[in-house]
This record gives sequence, C-alpha cells and structure tokens, in this order.
Amino acid sequence: SQKKLARFQNAGTTVAALGFIVLLFFWNRDDSVYVSHMEFNTADFGNSLLHYGFRYLIATCGVVASIGILRFISRRHKLDFLAKLGVVSMGIYCLQTFLVMFLGNAPSPSASPWVYILVYTPVMATVIVGLSYLVTTQVIEKQKYLRIIFLGGR
Repeated sequence: SQKKLARFQNAGTTVAALGFIVLLFFWNRDDSVYVSHMEFNTADFGNSLLHYGFRYLIATCGVVASIGILRFISRRHKLDFLAKLGVVSMGIYCLQTFLVMFLGNAPSPSASPWVYILVYTPVMATVIVGLSYLVTTQVIEKQKYLRIIFLGGR
C-alpha cells in the first residue's frame, strides 16, 4: 500500500542520511575523485578495494538521502528551481567538471578537516554550481558555437 511504501521511503532516507553523516566523519580531502583521480593501487589491493567501497558507499548514502529529502520537501512546496537546473544540467556538469578540477587542487583555507568538510566544501560547491548555471544559461545556451562545443549542438 501507499502508506507502507511511504514509511519504507522515509526509513530509507533516514538510514541513508545517518549513514552519510557518520561516514562524513571519516572523509578527508584526498578521498575526492578530483584530488586522487580514483587511482587503484594494485600493490595494496585490499586497502584500495576498501577505499573504493567507502567512496561509493558515502556517495550512495548522500544521493539516497538527498532524493528522499527533496521528495519530502516537494510534497509540501513547489521546487521549480530544480526543473530549471535540470534543463541545463549538461552544461552545468561540463563547466563544473573543469572548475572543480582547477579549484580541487587549490589549498583549502584551513588545515582543519572539519573546516574543509563543513564550511569550505559546501561554500565552494554552491559557488561552482551557481557560476556554472549562470555561464550555461547566459553564455553557452545563447551562443551557437559554444553550445556545439560544450553540448554537442543540443
């Protein structure tokens, strides 16, 4: 029934959010794919496998929790901004990949991993996505040749 499914989804969102928060305590800057480039060390196979598993587990928990939270919010409020982001998501992805690779190797403003995780990363992510959205909607989508280069002429 619908109520059973809703309870299951709420429980899944809660477990994923708690899992993400707990795993976040073990995250460090070098775990980012933009810093480490997801290299696999075959000489230390077991440790590399655990490291990969950790990265995929925290990502899965974050995605499941985010989707559940957005679904919960969308039942009560319209989320028109998500529809606008969705239309230009390819351009945002292309630009943010370049920006994150460029900024990912920049030193963080603090040696504290907590400042990096809880302050620097959310601020930089917001700036990068916002900047990517503005450039995509105001420049790439309006210029034929840039649209062809970045989006394949879409």
